[in-house]
Amino acid sequence: MRSRPTQVISRKTIARTVAVDYTHKKQIGATGEFARVILIVEPSEPGDGVDFTSQIVDGAIPFAYIPAIENGARAAIGRDEVDGVSVDIKVQLIAGAFHDLDSSAPAFEVASSGALIEAFRLGGFVLMEPIMKIEVVTPQDYTDIVIADLRSRRGSIVDKLVFGDAVAVHATVPLVNTFGYESELSTLSKGATICTMQVDHYEQVPTEDPDPPFRPAAAIRLASG
Repeated sequence: MRSRPTQVISRKTIARTVAVDYTHKKQIGATGEFARVILIVEPSEPGDGVDFTSQIVDGAIPFAYIPAIENGARAAIGRDEVDGVSVDIKVQLIAGAFHDLDSSAPAFEVASSGALIEAFRLGGFVLMEPIMKIEVVTPQDYTDIVIADLRSRRGSIVDKLVFGDAVAVHATVPLVNTFGYESELSTLSKGATICTMQVDHYEQVPTEDPDPPFRPAAAIRLASG
């Protein structure tokens, strides 16, 4: 049997598209800081990372400040990635405002970071988990056991193909629920099955999992019955 992955590489994205109008304004004595940005933040596909684009075309913000705005957005996202989960989002700068004397690159960086933090607060996050594509080739006598075990791991059965006395069961299962699967499957089937797995896609992690990981109880009952 093939070796299984050893860690779950989850990702997350903002739950819904939000628009944020954020102004950074601060007065220190005779000097001040001013920067206003309007951002649209929307979900992106797992693995896309951060896509920043600017729609500024009319001089609402000097082009010299655009890199600082991008840096501020990425800094805010980086702080959110402290938990080790990468973020996939699209950030569009669509408008803003500046002051001839009080605006600066640092002021726009602060404004952009603040806007992203506000977007995260308003939009919320969804966690995306990797889903494995699994093929189990088994003697027909163990088909029900294999299917019950896969379903106990939050698996979805795609199809069953019969080849003489053997059955190929195709399913998708969250990666987190496949750890230890091959050895447990071998035990359930007395070594009569062949299993292959590969990452297929990402799906949103359910907010409430009615069937927690590592519960092949139904399959164990079938095997011992």
